[in-house]
Amino acid sequence: MSLSKKASVFCRVVHSPTVILTIYAILCLLVLSGCKQQKNDKNAELADAIKWFTSQTSRYDVITGETRNNHSIILVGDKNPEVEGLYTSFRVFVMQKDGDVYLVKAAKTVETAMSAGFSASVLVTDGMTIVFGDIADGIYDFSSDKIVPAEFSEARVIYDEGKDAATVISNNTPYMLILDGEVEVKDIEYSGDGTNVKYSDYFSDDLTADAASEETGFE
Repeated sequence: MSLSKKASVFCRVVHSPTVILTIYAILCLLVLSGCKQQKNDKNAELADAIKWFTSQTSRYDVITGETRNNHSIILVGDKNPEVEGLYTSFRVFVMQKDGDVYLVKAAKTVETAMSAGFSASVLVTDGMTIVFGDIADGIYDFSSDKIVPAEFSEARVIYDEGKDAATVISNNTPYMLILDGEVEVKDIEYSGDGTNVKYSDYFSDDLTADAASEETGFE
């Protein structure tokens, strides 16, 4: 077979729909494999950070966590010494590995959700803006001056000039949302089945006015 005929056959094979689909499938598998490995690495990193943290103190329960920008961020509940399963407040700790230990780079506390039905705090550190708080199962109704039942399913953080980011929330469960960069949080909207309220409906303080870290001790 001449060289030109071989080239023609090769071109027909390469441009065959079956070959193209096979190549596409292989590429997809490679990408998915890489993403899965990266996720596994992050999960292992977070698990290692949580293991170190819980070995240092028994004061807190770890509720959730995430890795971002080479940091491990965990949301914990400060245990109520008198009532098992209840918390006096919630804290975020931002940690970075240093050899066999972790350095606590930043920390911030938020109160439990009270009559408003939610609480919120903002921590800006290490190129991140962390929004976190607590959710109850009722909100204060101004018209009746009573706590009325509420169903929460989403918290939408409004920041900078009209940007927003949302996270899934649920009743009686604290939440955390991490944004890349140091942003200015304008408001937070809490919504669910028949519920739609904003942080600014109940509180007049600027969420980012005090977004710096507190003391990082956790004993």
